[in-house]
Amino acid sequence: MKMKKSIAVILLGMFLSMMLINTQAHATSWAEVEPEEVHKRADVIVMGQYDFTSKPQGRNMVFTSYEFNVQKVFKGDVTQKIRAGIDGYDVGWADEFQKDGGEFLLFLEKNKEFSFLTPVGGPNGMIQISDGKVQHHNITSRAYYEEFLKKQSEKPVVKTSNEAVQNDDNDYTYLYVGLLVFSVCIGIFLILRFRKTNKKLF
Repeated sequence: MKMKKSIAVILLGMFLSMMLINTQAHATSWAEVEPEEVHKRADVIVMGQYDFTSKPQGRNMVFTSYEFNVQKVFKGDVTQKIRAGIDGYDVGWADEFQKDGGEFLLFLEKNKEFSFLTPVGGPNGMIQISDGKVQHHNITSRAYYEEFLKKQSEKPVVKTSNEAVQNDDNDYTYLYVGLLVFSVCIGIFLILRFRKTNKKLF
């Protein structure tokens, strides 16, 4: 009887160990995705840092999300703070990387399974930037992302939605000034015409 219990305990232990290993493998092992594919799939491309002091949301077996402070926007219409996904097992090293001054160039995609944007192919969509330089183990991929940033630097930086609102206010100011000038011109025209009409009458 004791032997049967021991065998049952051993089998249960093996089963739980296999489940744990499979879960970890699912969360941490990502197939490498070519940078062209990462770029193509991205709905939003931004640069900045995760705020790991913010409350994580949307936890599941693969992704959780944190607030992400956007410094630059290369694609998509986003605010200066967004919620971006990250593999839970990547939080530790990503936090340390940022504390050392690192930033992330995120290639994010929309996914029906999540209420937040997620990096394309997990870490494939999280490009490490340190001192303005791309850090990547693959030379070809590193060259691709360096070229991407080089091309972007030649274009005007896309502004976030928060900044766009401020710009809209300026546009309204110009509109009000334009209307005021137009009204003054109409007023002067009417006064002159009124005077000319009065002269004819008298």
